[in-house]
Amino acid sequence: KADAELVAALRDYRGTPEVVLNDPSLMQMLLPVVRADFLVTGSYRYQAHGPLEAALHLFGGREDSLRSAELLGWLHEAGGDFTLDL
Repeated sequence: KADAELVAALRDYRGTPEVVLNDPSLMQMLLPVVRADFLVTGSYRYQAHGPLEAALHLFGGREDSLRSAELLGWLHEAGGDFTLDL
């Protein structure tokens, strides 16, 4: 993706402050990392391996685009305690 497309995507996710998005020096440092993250997450394919042998504490924002029901999908990944904080 072009830099402008990545900035637009970050803006759409509403997780990056505008002061950061509008700072060319910060974006020069961040865009290569963001681009790499997008590439990794875009090529990832889930494979079930059974529950994690650990407690799972999940955090979600009340105004996040993910719904609580989607976050609860992580419940089947927890082999130990599971908590969800919004």
